Amino acid sequence: MDANEVLSRYAAGEKDFRQLDLREISLIKANLSAVALSGTSLRNSSLSGSYLSNVNLNWASLKRANLNKTKGNRAIGIGQSMMSRHTYLCCSDTLLRHFRFGELYWRCSHCYQDMPVAEIHGWSTS
Repeated sequence: MDANEVLSRYAAGEKDFRQLDLREISLIKANLSAVALSGTSLRNSSLSGSYLSNVNLNWASLKRANLNKTKGNRAIGIGQSMMSRHTYLCCSDTLLRHFRFGELYWRCSHCYQDMPVAEIHGWSTS
């Protein structure tokens, strides 16, 4: 499925895009409010500047996805797909990745401390 098909189906009222292969799709500045993308592969895709309010990204593959400057008025669920084996240095509890204000963050599941996901020379630490 390409970007034009996704956008035309969304314009027709469809919001269920679960478990699709949308790798390398370009949906720059698209309005995708309340879309279900759980289980969808968005690897190497670009959603830069898109409006993603109330989007469900549980179990979605977001490796190398460009989510810069995305907008939305509520948290975007990333749930189990972002669970990691990383631990927080201060309390040694599991870190989870979550999406907030258009950025990916690590969040400690015990003390709820947030840390931005760092990128070094184009390589993500996630």
